Amino acid sequence: MELAAEASSELETGVNFTEGMLVMDNGVQLLLEDFGAGFNATGRSNMSGAFQLSNLLADDSGAEFQRVISVLHVYVLPIIILIGIVGNTISFLVYVSTPRLYRQSSSLYLAFLAAVDNISLIFIFAVWFGWIGIHIFHKNGWCQTIMYCTYVCSFLSSWTVVS
Repeated sequence: MELAAEASSELETGVNFTEGMLVMDNGVQLLLEDFGAGFNATGRSNMSGAFQLSNLLADDSGAEFQRVISVLHVYVLPIIILIGIVGNTISFLVYVSTPRLYRQSSSLYLAFLAAVDNISLIFIFAVWFGWIGIHIFHKNGWCQTIMYCTYVCSFLSSWTVVS
């Protein structure tokens, strides 16, 4: 396996490569896809990615840090997204359905802000599905659409606050 031979010559930290998995001397297993910057689509490592990976694996705190980040992405991010969607939806409904608030221009700005933030959160949720193995984001057309809509919503959100 070329990847194992090439990477073992670059990494001197006692790491074994097996089936897209890093197995460290202390038994910690890490997926290569968690370190996306270090490996390209062919599975061959590039120098900068291998250097970053070797620095990360040089101490055990890097592996623990990566594990914490992975847990935060998988479990905490969807909770934050769902709370944000519920809160923005309630805000939008209050601003739009209350007649006294609906007549004020500031309420319309805040209702628009809630709607744009909800759309942004929905697209972030679509990207999150990749962390659990549902790769919507990695299909032709979807990546470009999601990124474009995320940037537009972010732009609209920030400029709505400014206005």
